[in-house]
Amino acid sequence: MKKLVSFVLWCTFALTLFGISFSDSILDYLNTIWDDILFGYRPNIDEISVKTITSNSITINSPVLKDEFGDKITDYTLLYWPKTLNQLIEDPALISLTREKNFTNLNLTSSHFTMELTVTDNLDPNIIYYLVSIPKDSANTLWEVSNELCFRLKDRLYWTWDECGSVHAAWADMRLANISHTIDGNKVTLSWIAVNGSNTVDLFLRDDKEETFNKLTTINMSAESYTFTLTRDWEYIVKFIPNNWWTEVNYTFNYLAEKKADEPTIPKPIKPVVVWPKENILAVIIWTILLYLVYKIVRRKA
Repeated sequence: MKKLVSFVLWCTFALTLFGISFSDSILDYLNTIWDDILFGYRPNIDEISVKTITSNSITINSPVLKDEFGDKITDYTLLYWPKTLNQLIEDPALISLTREKNFTNLNLTSSHFTMELTVTDNLDPNIIYYLVSIPKDSANTLWEVSNELCFRLKDRLYWTWDECGSVHAAWADMRLANISHTIDGNKVTLSWIAVNGSNTVDLFLRDDKEETFNKLTTINMSAESYTFTLTRDWEYIVKFIPNNWWTEVNYTFNYLAEKKADEPTIPKPIKPVVVWPKENILAVIIWTILLYLVYKIVRRKA
């Protein structure tokens, strides 16, 4: 787990240089982060996760922690911000965008509890946010931070820190990737041209029933193709997100329409045309003349 050292260094610098106002608790934490932190979230053991996410809110699931005396910690702070750590380091003025939400005197009766952020907590659904949880014991001391998460409410997407990626000098624009696809039976292969600025690309598939996007895979940008099995007819929407999230695209194809277009066309049966032989035509003419002559003779006698 990263300890946000670079982030804290620049936070402290920015607080001095720009006079940005943090709560006293967060400021104390920043000033004492260099000391050994004995309690709090244990790396790879006590991890937070996303329990639910909607277009308006996100609920974080966290284990209940204990302080240095073995008592349950009932106060926690969610610290969240809309920029990557690298962006904050490059431009300390962005620290002013960092937000916190405190959860105090929680009634903790089980091994886990939840904390919720909503759009009323100054969240823009269109922006990706980074988030950590910080425990605070009875002495108002802030302990070891949790693992990091990042999320975006608009399309209900979230990642663990390792998947959040980092910002590169060049910005990956998936609109330039010339995305296409081919279908073979019930498998589709998505193809693209690798673009600069991102080592990997996340692929998400829209779930029409839940109206959310579920992650298909994270793949190297240089792979330039990905194949998966089609499980239903109708329309598929695949979201391509480069790992620096600069410019994503939704790619749509219609499996049912293409499958029908590929079906062989069965020609309609043609009604046979009866062609009379010349001999039959001549016989008809002769019989017609004979019948006419018979008709004339019978009429004269009458």
